[in-house]
Amino acid sequence: MVKKTASKKKLLQNLDKVFSNFIRMKYANKDGIAACYTCGKEAHWSQLYCGHFQSRKHRNTRFDVDNCRVQCARCNIFDHGQQFRFGIHLEEERQGLAFDVERRARIRRSMSVQEYIHLARYYDKACKVEQLRIRSSHE
Repeated sequence: MVKKTASKKKLLQNLDKVFSNFIRMKYANKDGIAACYTCGKEAHWSQLYCGHFQSRKHRNTRFDVDNCRVQCARCNIFDHGQQFRFGIHLEEERQGLAFDVERRARIRRSMSVQEYIHLARYYDKACKVEQLRIRSSHE
């Protein structure tokens, strides 16, 4: 019997989840606490969101680490990502970064099933590394 590959929609949902976990853990300290990129509110990484400077609708930057940072619910959802403030902070990190991310977001592309699978595996492994980093401080 042939094993059916998961639908592209399911693969995208899985990749969104794994990538979000990675971004939130990446910016957390060893106690698992991260600060909202746009307002500074601190909370455990699991209580925060993966915010996007350029909307997730832009597939070319949806899973781009330059485009994503940790955000609190207020900034990410209720304040629509605080895009202007987000851009200012990106520029503080590296001059031209906001412009570069915006330029990349405008490049149209679609991702193959294989790309979804590859990225999900990559970020799943990266999450395991981050989990070890966070846990190691409590042992």
